[in-house]
Amino acid sequence: MSVEFRELPDFDHFLCRITTAASLDDLSAIVAEMRVAYGLAHIVYHAVHIPGGVPANPILIPTYSPEWVERYKAGNYFRIDPVVLAGRKNSLPVDWSDVDHESKEAREFFKQADRFEVGRHGVTLPIRAAAGERGLLTITSNKSVKNWQRVRGTYIREFQTFASYLHDRACILSGYRSTDDGAALSPRELQCLELMAHGFAPKRTAEHLGITDDAVRMYLRSACCKLKCATSHQAIAKLIHREIIDPQVIYN
Repeated sequence: MSVEFRELPDFDHFLCRITTAASLDDLSAIVAEMRVAYGLAHIVYHAVHIPGGVPANPILIPTYSPEWVERYKAGNYFRIDPVVLAGRKNSLPVDWSDVDHESKEAREFFKQADRFEVGRHGVTLPIRAAAGERGLLTITSNKSVKNWQRVRGTYIREFQTFASYLHDRACILSGYRSTDDGAALSPRELQCLELMAHGFAPKRTAEHLGITDDAVRMYLRSACCKLKCATSHQAIAKLIHREIIDPQVIYN
């Protein structure tokens, strides 16, 4: 029996192109190329919130069909899309199989999405930037369940990095950020700060995340640098103030 296999594209090539994109149109073209190179159904970057009186959902870079994008915007599906609602509340990847499919609005939404071939499987990666910005990067696939589960973890790891860089570049090119100040925290940086906020020492954080103590300390230092804070405690206080860390969440 044949097994689906696809060699992963050159990660550094696409990362370099994202960081040097000259316009939003360039970013859109790069995202479209990534969709093909990675064998995905679609890739969508979506800025959910940018502080400073910026309208909601200010940036959208999709590979969806123009017809679906138009219907999505016209129906203001931002307010009912179960994936967007879940992504706004989470800092970890959101698997589409875990979101609401049972409510009337959710059933109707996914029924519409299926008509426009959005994708059989999907994962949405929340983005939390140091300046209080929030975004989402979604990847979808039409692979078989078996093959999707086989590559899903690798895709998530690579696209978590793409998400941070894509968000930073989109905000700069859109004029919402004049410099790299407020650069997006990586998923690991945010996880380390969140766990520390809830009483995890570096050793326990390392065990929880499956990384080394030294790696945890490196992520904490890099997060403090991005946030322009002298200590991790100052960084945590800043993220709580910006509602990026929820002080009510308890980790087991």
